[in-house]
Amino acid sequence: MITIITGKRGSGKSSLVKKIVGDKKAIWVQQYALNGYFWTSEYGVKADTEFIIIDEATDIEGLKELLNDVLVIQERLKRKRSISMPQIIIVSQNALKVDVPYTHIDCDIFYSEVNGKMMGK
Repeated sequence: MITIITGKRGSGKSSLVKKIVGDKKAIWVQQYALNGYFWTSEYGVKADTEFIIIDEATDIEGLKELLNDVLVIQERLKRKRSISMPQIIIVSQNALKVDVPYTHIDCDIFYSEVNGKMMGK
């Protein structure tokens, strides 16, 4: 499952991700780190990882390997192994379009509606 959370700086994107993830096993990765060959092992992705959060995503091209059902983990001096793809949360200031089903949450709209309801508007 892929969730894309967008919004301006300070709009609550990271706070919302923390609420969604709760105490589940999650790995936070900046998009630029995905270019490294060993990023999965360097960030500690394992078979029991439930979420991979891509922070500060800027373009979908660098995320294509995450739009599959399987994730390949490459460790130094070891054989590659495959695991089921954890849930992916993409955090971005811009709306990103992907060619697979996904859920989009716009924090700018989400929090303004929540705050409006809480204030009786």
